[in-house]
Amino acid sequence: MQRTRDTQQCNDNADLLAILTDSLGVVSTPLAIRPVAPATKLVETAPYLRTGTTTAVTDIFVFHQVDSFNNLIYDPSAGAVPAAGQKAVPFSGLTLNQYLNAAFPGQVAAGIKGGTGIAVTTLTVGAETLSTALRIGGLTPNRSKTGLSRIVRIIGANLDANTKVAALELDGSLAANVTITNVKLLSDTEITFGMTIDAGAAARNILIAAYKPDGTTGAIAPDDYDAKLFTIQ
Repeated sequence: MQRTRDTQQCNDNADLLAILTDSLGVVSTPLAIRPVAPATKLVETAPYLRTGTTTAVTDIFVFHQVDSFNNLIYDPSAGAVPAAGQKAVPFSGLTLNQYLNAAFPGQVAAGIKGGTGIAVTTLTVGAETLSTALRIGGLTPNRSKTGLSRIVRIIGANLDANTKVAALELDGSLAANVTITNVKLLSDTEITFGMTIDAGAAARNILIAAYKPDGTTGAIAPDDYDAKLFTIQ
């Protein structure tokens, strides 16, 4: 594998893998793995290799997307760190529990589908899925220099008056030196808002999240939360 020159997003990689396998007559299903609430995070990963790289990293995720075929997990974005003399290969052909234990040690014990654990949500590549769950299909612009105020536009699905927008660090905490104002719902597929990035803000990737808290409990259902990467330059 060659080193990639641009930051990749796991959902783009998983969607592309699903499209490619479908074109070959092998139908795989994208799976979204995310916390039940956007303010929480997945268990810290084991050291892994990003696709196209040779340096091991350990990150904390608030969202990760993979593919499933015959109830086995295939992750086109990441692979286990190989033993000496062996080549790195993406996680592939693992059951969900095997994959979580390999990529997110302790996550199975922390819980799946409830409590403070995670939800595993089936996704479908294509517009038909977007009508049944809150989804950010596009974010423009998706990057900005520091010291600027920008109007940002979310294009998605199932947006309504209860939809809120937040800027988050990759660990799920509120993003420092970033202010969101004047959130406007233009339709059930479009929201605009103002975002100011302080001149002293650190250059980094953050998340722009859209979510809908329950009016009674304040809990956030997995289908009512989505996020896209935003780059501060």
